[in-house]
Parts: sequence; C-alpha cells; structure tokens
Amino acid sequence: MEKGQKVGVLDVHAKYGESYQKSGYDLLRAVTHWKPTEVDKERSNDPNDKVTATYVLDEGFYQLLTLFDFASPINVEAHLQMWREAVGVQMHFNDIGWRIRALALTVLTFTLGAIGYAYINFGPAHIGAWEVSPALFLPFVGAGLWCAFWFADRGWFHKLLVGSVKEGADQEEILSARGVPTNLGGYITNASPIKFKHWKYWWGKRKGKAVEWHSSLKLNFFYGIGLLLLGATAVAIAIYGPRPTPMNMPPEVPVVNNNITIVPPVPSVLPTPPKTPSP
Repeated sequence: MEKGQKVGVLDVHAKYGESYQKSGYDLLRAVTHWKPTEVDKERSNDPNDKVTATYVLDEGFYQLLTLFDFASPINVEAHLQMWREAVGVQMHFNDIGWRIRALALTVLTFTLGAIGYAYINFGPAHIGAWEVSPALFLPFVGAGLWCAFWFADRGWFHKLLVGSVKEGADQEEILSARGVPTNLGGYITNASPIKFKHWKYWWGKRKGKAVEWHSSLKLNFFYGIGLLLLGATAVAIAIYGPRPTPMNMPPEVPVVNNNITIVPPVPSVLPTPPKTPSP
C-alpha cells in the first residue's frame, strides 16, 4: 500500500478482513516473502510505522460501490433521444386508444338507434310459445361488438401504452441521476388517478381506505357503463314485450255526428277548363 501511494495509485484498506489475532498469522509471517524489516514494521504498534490508507472498508467489500463509480460513462444525448422516442410512443398508443373509444361510442349509438327502430317498425317474432320483439336480439349483438372494442383497447393497446410509460420512467431515472432533471412520467402518473377520500359516518368516524382509480380501472368503468346500458335495454324490452301492431290492435270506433258535413278541401288554384276546338 505504501508503494502504491508513492506512485499515485488509489489504495483501499480492507479493515474488515484483519486477522492479526488469528493463530495462523504467525505462520504467515514465517513463510512470507517480505523482508524481516518489513515484517517488524508491520508487527510494530508505533503509529509512525503504520501507513494510513486513503480509503478504509470496515464493514465489507460492498463498500467499494459507495466509494467508486464502476459504471462506464453514458451518452446523455443518446438517453435523452430515447426518452423523446418513448414519449412519442406513449402519445401514439394514447391516440389509438381514444380512436377506439370514439368508434365504440359511435357503434353504441347506432345500436341503440337500431333497437328503437326495430322495436317500433317490426312485428313480434315467435320462438316456441314465446312472442318477443326482434329488437330484443340487437342488444346482444351490440354487447359483443362493445366487448370487442374493450379487448382491443384495454387488453391490447393499453398494455403497450403502459410498457412505453415504464420505458420513459427508466430513461427519466437515468437522466436525473446524470444531472438532467426529467420527471414528466412521474408527474403524469401521480396526477392521473382519481382519488376518493375516506367516507365518514354521520358522527365523524372514518371507515375504509382511500381508493385510487388508475387508467386500467377507469377503462373498465367506461366500458362497464356501455354494457350496463345495453343490458338495461334488453331487460326493458323483455319485460314490456313486443309493441302491438295495427293488426292486433282493437279497432277504432268511428264517431258519427250527423250535424257535421264533411266538405272536401277546395284547391287554392282552380283547374283551367279544357279548350274546345273551334269549328
């Protein structure tokens, strides 16, 4: 260690591994290649004969990681570009998600309109002894399409969005450790969830834990509302039955009043009489 300090080499003393008091240490001194003067100097308790190490490990080898940075230098500009790409991918998948939801709402609107049209304009269908409206089957078709949109959104592109967010968070951590403060993903993650506070009894005692709705739960809630609406429509049609048609409606009784004379409307423009040919 003394020679290393003379030539400018960093030295570290592994103090945690000192074994002066062990029985085999005398044998080590006897077979060492050191010169007798060096052995006597090492055995001496004189502080002037001791070499003070630049760094001391008094607990374990792991302390080297706190003293030196063994990682190779990183290219900050490259990681900054990777962070930009991650943010761009997040925007891309987020845009796809909103396009899917907009298309799903359009399909839901047309499904409800088709249900109303079929209920009003089509007569009942007979299934065995049951008489049902053809509109009863349309909510199930709409529910199938709605679930397909949910799978494409929640089970497909949303997972890709979450992966890109994690990549952006990793790049932000690397850049922040190198003196480039970037925490866009962290701020968005903290601001995104809907937080419900503890609800209270009327006398003021709290019960339950605070609830946070993150993006996955909010997506499930969004698509759950659509399924609930279609299900309620199907139940209402099944309960009220098919709409009566004019054929099975009771005939209307005409009201006769002999004091009223029905006169056909007079046209606003009188027709021109045909011309007779001259002799």
